Amino acid sequence: MNLPMLLYTILLFFLLAPGQLLTLPSSTSSHLVVNLTHAVIFAVVFQLTHKRIYHLTNPAHKNMASSNN
Repeated sequence: MNLPMLLYTILLFFLLAPGQLLTLPSSTSSHLVVNLTHAVIFAVVFQLTHKRIYHLTNPAHKNMASSNN
């Protein structure tokens, strides 16, 4: 894993932690439900964005992939 991807993962995890940008479900829910909800949100956002971020931060990998075709 390259450093920009590591930093992206850390930043995304921090921003999607309960209470940073949002708290879903409401704060009256149990801590377990809130943490599980945010874990699912993190997993979905990371799954949808990690390849794009990887290719943006690692242009050498993109050049190697296109030269192999």
